Amino acid sequence: MVEHDGGATLLVSGGIDEVQRRARADLWFSRLESRTPGPWQAGPAPLLFQVGHGAAVVGSRAYFVSGRTLSPQGMVVNTPRVFSLEVSQAGAPVAWREEAPLGGAGFFHVTATVVGRHLFAIGGREDSGRTVANVSRAHIGDDGRLSPWESLPGLPEPRTHHAALGIGNRLVLVGGFDATSWSSSIVDHRDTLSAEVASDGSLGPWTRTPLPFVVSTHSGVLHQGFVYLAGGFGEGLTLSASVRRARFDSALGLHGWEALQPLPFARAHVHHTPMFDGVIYTFGGNTGNHVAVDSLHFGRLE
Repeated sequence: MVEHDGGATLLVSGGIDEVQRRARADLWFSRLESRTPGPWQAGPAPLLFQVGHGAAVVGSRAYFVSGRTLSPQGMVVNTPRVFSLEVSQAGAPVAWREEAPLGGAGFFHVTATVVGRHLFAIGGREDSGRTVANVSRAHIGDDGRLSPWESLPGLPEPRTHHAALGIGNRLVLVGGFDATSWSSSIVDHRDTLSAEVASDGSLGPWTRTPLPFVVSTHSGVLHQGFVYLAGGFGEGLTLSASVRRARFDSALGLHGWEALQPLPFARAHVHHTPMFDGVIYTFGGNTGNHVAVDSLHFGRLE
């Protein structure tokens, strides 16, 4: 979601349909008309196929970080490449730009989160499926260009398929899991992590608070002091339609969880639910066995 003079524009880029075995190397956008999505239109094609990438927005520019892509041999492999997309004040995508890449081979299901003038890439999985504890940071210049990425001290333990939010000057991670390979059992992270971000982008110590439930492949969004989580997997990788919210406090973490009206149906891999003017939007995901859906739902937050 990129805001502009005329309101805001929803962006959908990349992804995969596992049923049709089709990689999506396309971009679609929809301008909001009085908070209601308008017709979907095709935008400029991305510079490569990306799936499981992190996404973040700063001003008129959206960033798409790492994930997986297609090798010249047609294999799906991790990529360190990072791209940004400018959106005009009329709400139309203008042009893609390649940014400084992450170090190494990149990570699948890495999260991308903005705090102040810094973009953080956190966690994810290697090509082997092993989960990582990596934390990287790039400075966002006045023109939106990213500086070279720097590696920071890692998370207390490896984590992937979590939600990550910037709340004030803190970086907050919610849920997710750990795994040693694609075929290994997962270990759920039934907790949240929070760290203070200094003005130079350095991180303070991570503090941990428990979660009263298991959640992964969900989304998280901040609105009027509440963090809202939507969809994903629950315990035992059961599909969830749950929508929950809690207040955030730097000392208490996320607390006072309450259940809200659920999504219309259970979905996993609901990684992004952008919000504009008190309305939350959720698109895509899958209903198990990586069966992708194409529906968009939106509702007003209290």
